Amino acid sequence: MIEQIISSGHCGPERAALDAALKYGIPHAGWIHYIRSQERDTIRDNYNLNVIPALDPRAAIRQNVAHADGTLILAPATLKGNSDYARHLTLKRGLQLLGIDLRQYSHMEAASLIAGWIEMHRVSRVYVTGSDDQAFGCSYRPARKIMDAAVTLSIAKPAFSPPRQEHHENRPQGKASWPATMGQAVDRLIADLFLKDKTRISAMEPSELDELHPTLGAYIKETFGLLSGNHKLTRDCMLTLQTDAILPDEAAAIIIKELWKKLQVTHKLRVV
Repeated sequence: MIEQIISSGHCGPERAALDAALKYGIPHAGWIHYIRSQERDTIRDNYNLNVIPALDPRAAIRQNVAHADGTLILAPATLKGNSDYARHLTLKRGLQLLGIDLRQYSHMEAASLIAGWIEMHRVSRVYVTGSDDQAFGCSYRPARKIMDAAVTLSIAKPAFSPPRQEHHENRPQGKASWPATMGQAVDRLIADLFLKDKTRISAMEPSELDELHPTLGAYIKETFGLLSGNHKLTRDCMLTLQTDAILPDEAAAIIIKELWKKLQVTHKLRVV
């Protein structure tokens, strides 16, 4: 699970990573080499970055690498300049490294690789850097899609080994534990998910909810008995969709949507 995103905001992928952190309520940090310019001042202030007043412009990269568990580089396979320097420092320190060449993967494939890398190697603090190379197909917009998807794909991971064990110690097992209605299913999810996960789900756009289906959706289908004959919950989902038949995937999707609606009221961060 991502606990912190680190970046300096000097290129599209780095700004995309910081904006994804802001959107989903993930703590962010970063060090930026100070060069007096309106653009740099704006980046520093918008993301509350730390300024490195060193003569060496790569001093900020050293700080970013040092404060992370691993480095994610969105750049062509043949690295140059700052991206290559970040790679070199990461390997020198024995930290985790992942490079994504967008010419080889779709946005969702890239996001799945990132989410899997974070989970497998427990990269809780990730330093994101990259390149604005247009020929490589990377700029702010595609990088933002990837970072948003990577974050949302990792949101539901705790559901596979349910956290918050205090909610499970006295809970019936097997069929006796299945929720009978969609409301009960949503309440169970709200009880089991961590606060930070509920906050992040509430920050998602409706079009992004599909990204939760491989993770949270799979958990709902297995744990709530949609694959094992939970006819009461299936029937309640059918009533909501006003249909005579429903597949387990469709039932899980409507439960996720109802969860999102409830979290919009109870957990959505609002600017005051």
